[in-house]
Amino acid sequence: MTGSMPACASQVSYSVARLRRRSRSRPSSLIRPGRIKELGRERERRRKRATEYDTWLAQAGMDPVTDAASFRERTDQISTARSRAEEQEQQARGKLDNLAIARHGNTTATDALRREITSLQQQRSSIPAQLLALRRELATATGVSD
Repeated sequence: MTGSMPACASQVSYSVARLRRRSRSRPSSLIRPGRIKELGRERERRRKRATEYDTWLAQAGMDPVTDAASFRERTDQISTARSRAEEQEQQARGKLDNLAIARHGNTTATDALRREITSLQQQRSSIPAQLLALRRELATATGVSD
């Protein structure tokens, strides 16, 4: 067993020396072609996203992100703000629905008033249109002329 140790150690030394020579002679052989450019593009893309994110934070009145902890903090703040905004949106929609209903009621009342005004302008008397319609129906039913 002791005789095989030096042979094994010598083999390891030879392999290490060979790897060192190969890495010195061809350092780029450890990185596939185009990988450095690809990493550069990725770094630039991430910088651009970080800048956009910082701009959005500034527009929202929030401090910029400086590390992972502040990123998590901003994410929580954004989530809370989103929930608040959604609640406010629901309340606004409810108010809008109520206003639409009220508007419809006002439109109906306005139309009735316009019809009444038109009727009053067309009649010799100031009897309301509903009563005139009732009067005509009674006259027709009884056979009396209007």
